[in-house]
Amino acid sequence: MQKNLKQIHKETRGHFFQRIHRSWMLDFTQAWRALILGIILATSLGSASTEVDTYLLVAFFASLGFFAMVITLYFRPDVKLTHTLPKRSIAGKSIPFTVTVENIAEQAAREVVVHSADCLSWCKIDPQEQMAESIAPKAKQEFRFSAQFARRGSFVFPGFRCDTIFPFGFLRFGKGKQGKSPVLVYPDFTPLDTFSIPTGRRYQPGGIALASELGDCAEYIGSREYQEQDNPRDIDWRSWSRLGFPIVKEYQEEYFCRVALVLDTHLGKKIHARKRKDFEASLSHAASIADYLARQEYLIDIFAAGPDIYIMEAGRSLAHLDQILDVLACLEPCSENPFEIIKPALLSRMKNLSTIIVIFLDMDEPRRSFIDQLSAYGIGLKIIVCNSSLKKENFEFPYSLCQTL
Repeated sequence: MQKNLKQIHKETRGHFFQRIHRSWMLDFTQAWRALILGIILATSLGSASTEVDTYLLVAFFASLGFFAMVITLYFRPDVKLTHTLPKRSIAGKSIPFTVTVENIAEQAAREVVVHSADCLSWCKIDPQEQMAESIAPKAKQEFRFSAQFARRGSFVFPGFRCDTIFPFGFLRFGKGKQGKSPVLVYPDFTPLDTFSIPTGRRYQPGGIALASELGDCAEYIGSREYQEQDNPRDIDWRSWSRLGFPIVKEYQEEYFCRVALVLDTHLGKKIHARKRKDFEASLSHAASIADYLARQEYLIDIFAAGPDIYIMEAGRSLAHLDQILDVLACLEPCSENPFEIIKPALLSRMKNLSTIIVIFLDMDEPRRSFIDQLSAYGIGLKIIVCNSSLKKENFEFPYSLCQTL
């Protein structure tokens, strides 16, 4: 109980200092910070010596700050804000967007400042703030910004604020604030022009339609004379009546490439900087591969774990690339070995797969055993190892298929 109280006290104190820092950075301008420091300095000098009448200076600064606070509160703008920041972005890429400020008050908004509603460590807004001298009543004005997200992940963007610094530029107060909005940041990746994989075409019962879970169909290629053991359902009755002998329609089931992309998320219990960097590199490479396969005539099956199990079918009329990148944006490393969980789902689809691409983070005995089980099915296999401490020369057959990054 005592430990829990200490934790609660520590968290409360941390939140208190966070609020102080947030208010210091967002609500106070540089002029106000200088005013506060001047009051502190004057108070310190007055307490150190009774010969200096610094109380007059303290009273002047305090009166000036109080007067500025009253005026700023009275003239704070009543506005409505909207922005065009997309809900999906790519880590490290600068994205331009606009913030529209609509003055819904009956009086003009003076010396307004548009800036982020919170201090963000994972997003850089350029410029940090923009200012307009005045916005007329019932008028709109656009401000252009750009956002650059430092890392991938799922975030909640705090929106923007529109404050006034009238009359002395000390404080920022406003009635208009935009609501929070979710943002998915994809891993940074480079589109591939070519990517070599061992391919093959396998028969898919029902063709693309069944793979897309839309029903069963086959491609019509022509008509021919009826033969024994033909399906009576394929009889072309109109051709039979016209020619005088049985005619059947001939179909061809579709064969196409179905690729499984297996992602390794096992970093162990101790995750240090190098492992995290290799993990992010593996996700970027997986995004590049998924982007390349999505632009080709492939069906893609995604298998990943961390912390939840992700199994997704994409390509053609199935899920789009954005949905694959959504998974990669939220994927986190796991401390337990995920292959025992992924393996049953992967093996159940083995008869329909033509190629398996495995992106490993290391090469140890559980991973070697996993490769051996996949190799026994005689399917095209490509192994990519994203580990800066391993070298390709250390692999033995069938690990000659490995590519180190």
